[in-house]
This record gives sequence, structure tokens and C-alpha cells, in this order.
Amino acid sequence: MDDPIRTLSRSRFEDALDTAFEIRRCEEEADPFTARLVEVKARPSPPGCEQFSALFVGPAAPILPQGTYRFTHPALGEVDLFMVPVGRRSQGIEYEVCFSLDTRAA
Repeated sequence: MDDPIRTLSRSRFEDALDTAFEIRRCEEEADPFTARLVEVKARPSPPGCEQFSALFVGPAAPILPQGTYRFTHPALGEVDLFMVPVGRRSQGIEYEVCFSLDTRAA
């Protein structure tokens, strides 16, 4: 089975801006919640690496702790990512996922 993280890129997340992701805690059977991807931000990257962050807005409650969550999206598929709550806005809680991807050929 291929590593799903290898199919991700900043441009693929930019294509998914303003769409909903189903998010579920990896080691729990809890009901998933929906969060909207609201921002994708490029970060300075060394050669052979693509660094960026993705900002999601989820429901105002409950506030989920940082941890590994399973993200499911129609275009991006299913992948486990480390997510951190980083703020609050009128629409809900902000969560950030940071990426540092190896772009060299495997």
C-alpha cells in the first residue's frame, strides 16, 4: 500500500480551499466532525522540500486537543495528520496542520 502523504502537496490543498473535511481521532471510535479548509500558507523551504501549513475551522465545541487525526476528503482521500488548535474565530475553532514534504523522487 502506498503512503498517502506522498500524494499531498500545497497545490492539492489550495485546490481544496473552502471545502469540508471529515476529521476523526485516529485511536477512538468517536463520531467525526467537519472542518472547512480556510487557508493554505507557503513556508520557506530548503531545496527538495515543500513546507506549508493548512488552517481549518471546525465547530466551536468541543475544542479538540492536539493530536493525530484521520482526515477524509473526496479529492485528497484519507490521511492521518497531526493537528493543533491555534485560535478561535466567530465561526468556530481554528486548527493548523503543518507539512514538511520531501519533493525529491523516491
